[in-house]
Amino acid sequence: MQIGGIQKSLLNMLTAISPKYDITLFLFSKHGELLGAVPENIKITEGGFLLSLLGISQKEAAQRGKMALLTRGLFVTFSKLFNNFAPINFIMLLSRKLKGFDIAISYMQNSSSKIFYGGANDFVLKNISAPEKMAFIHCDFANYEGNNAHNKKLYRQFDKVICVSKSCANIFAKEVNISLEKVDFVPNFQNIDEIIKKSNVDTVNYDKDFFNIITVSRLGEEKGFIRAIRVVEALYNEGHKLKWHIVGDGAMSNRLKEYIKKNRLKKVVFLYGEQKNPYRFMKNADLFLLPSFHEAAPMVYGEAWILGLPVLTTDTSSANEIVKENSIGVVCQNSEEGILNALRDILINGISISPAKANNRKAMEKISLLLGGD
Repeated sequence: MQIGGIQKSLLNMLTAISPKYDITLFLFSKHGELLGAVPENIKITEGGFLLSLLGISQKEAAQRGKMALLTRGLFVTFSKLFNNFAPINFIMLLSRKLKGFDIAISYMQNSSSKIFYGGANDFVLKNISAPEKMAFIHCDFANYEGNNAHNKKLYRQFDKVICVSKSCANIFAKEVNISLEKVDFVPNFQNIDEIIKKSNVDTVNYDKDFFNIITVSRLGEEKGFIRAIRVVEALYNEGHKLKWHIVGDGAMSNRLKEYIKKNRLKKVVFLYGEQKNPYRFMKNADLFLLPSFHEAAPMVYGEAWILGLPVLTTDTSSANEIVKENSIGVVCQNSEEGILNALRDILINGISISPAKANNRKAMEKISLLLGGD
């Protein structure tokens, strides 16, 4: 339950549905910053030694001792040389079996076959006895590193596969060659009260002489940061008074810092790193920018919507479905030129959004139909 989009999505769903259902949360490794926020009426249990290795990093394994470090290191090496299928199957074979549930849900998709990570799908299929089994998908499967024959075979074994948007569901069904009758979608739940409350704690006040853009995201290659920095740089050189504030951390952090330094953009682009409360950065911004090459249905769309913050996003799988159809911003062509033209237009002409606010009604209706209950 470390900080992450899927973990936040899970926590929000559990918070919303826990009054209606008897829920057990099974974690491979019972740790993480979000663990304390799980509703008290939810039973939490965890896997044994081997399963826990799938839920931690090599650094965290080192903190648990030499046995954990060595064992996980062997699994990591085997996965890199071959794939993770055998290590995960071996771990499932030696892990305990669960029974007594009406529905078993895998909430985390498997990753690349070369990475020792995942296993939730395997555990639900092989180690839990339940009359109905479901799996959630939080990605654009066509552009996902886990889009391989092995994972497709696993997904075909589930009674239902749940995606985070209708667009993602259609993409998944086509990629996996599975009937749409076995695929459905549930929008991300949002903890609306918490988002509003946190946005009012130590709220960041920006220089009003500038147009302030905010992005909250993992700093990954697929997020399109370098091309977006070039766009911001070009518009700044045109004479537009803008600043871009980026909250998040990831593999591209050092590369972005170097680019900003090399191109003398320290007064234009600001990196704040990982923040426990990103909403205080979002509240007073003028625009939320998501320049990704591909996305599923990012939770930040809904978070910006809740705070009344207009969104500019590239055209990814769910952008039109969530942003355009709800009139919460602009969807631009998925290219550097597309971002440049759209942002320039917003800087010159402004942007307006629908006064309607995000809510969990549709998500609750969909999950209730899937799980049963009124």
